[in-house]
Amino acid sequence: KERNIVDLFREQVESKRNEVAIVCEDKQVTYLELDELSERVAYSLRQEIGAKNGVIGILLPRSIEYIVTLVGVLKAGYTYIPLDVIYPVERIEYMLMNAKADGFVTHKKINNMSLKEVKEWEYNAIIEGKMNSSKKEEVNIEPLTRAYIMYTSGSTGKPKGAQITHKNILNMVWGLKKEIYDMYPEKRLNIGVVATFVFDMSAQQIYPSLLFGHTLYILPEGWNRDAKKVLEFFETNKIDISDGTPVLLNMINNILIKEKTNCMLRHFVVGGEVLPNKSVATYFKYHPLGRITNIYGPTECCVEATTYYLDQQIIKEEPQNVLTYNLSFLL
Repeated sequence: KERNIVDLFREQVESKRNEVAIVCEDKQVTYLELDELSERVAYSLRQEIGAKNGVIGILLPRSIEYIVTLVGVLKAGYTYIPLDVIYPVERIEYMLMNAKADGFVTHKKINNMSLKEVKEWEYNAIIEGKMNSSKKEEVNIEPLTRAYIMYTSGSTGKPKGAQITHKNILNMVWGLKKEIYDMYPEKRLNIGVVATFVFDMSAQQIYPSLLFGHTLYILPEGWNRDAKKVLEFFETNKIDISDGTPVLLNMINNILIKEKTNCMLRHFVVGGEVLPNKSVATYFKYHPLGRITNIYGPTECCVEATTYYLDQQIIKEEPQNVLTYNLSFLL
């Protein structure tokens, strides 16, 4: 039997029950607490929607509750759509309609929402609702079951939804294990997620963290626009691996140059746009023990299709051409 995300998550719950799974500012949950809370979400949604292939929007702030809902939707065998609370109502409506969503989970009612046929569930009501059975419902989740629909920015027109399956995500997770996580033999790492949850780069932090039994640290809302705050986040939480864009890397470089401060991050996973060699060289000049993995891939490829490892020694050598194979005939 091929594995799915829920199977692997439950294995971590069994072995890491009382270890911290997620931290966001001054709040945290253990693997057992995350399992129990997400089970409530799954149960409530199944009671509302039934056994069909449900599609659920997640319209919550950047928080532990967001990840709880995400895991709960997957446990129910459904598909989630990441939504951002700063989106205009019209964009939210378009995405929900386009994905044929059954409803969405939120913290507060959106009074001017015109989609009467789309249900709205309040997060706290779901969590506090009674469960008629303490036994976990076994839902058949195939590898090709859809896990999420990630919408593009819509810069060239209407946003388009990329459909990503459990198998797609696990391929990404095993690839990241080989290219990054196997460098670190520690049983538990601190993984920082900087990207917004509506940007697919967040998936490359969320899933390896929860499926390998690490601790996921969520960068507080708005901090990604302030390099000082990001460096503080890395240092305070002793972050081992985190994500960012070349723009953020340049912002961090400016702080390192001007304030002669240190970057405590061990491994920076950088993607989203072209990574200039100069930016990398500057980063290693002020953080010689750091490591970077440059990733690239369209959303449809589940975050990344290629990776390239860099450290201070490699950047000193002559740049090498890298041969990339087109595997489209296998897709």
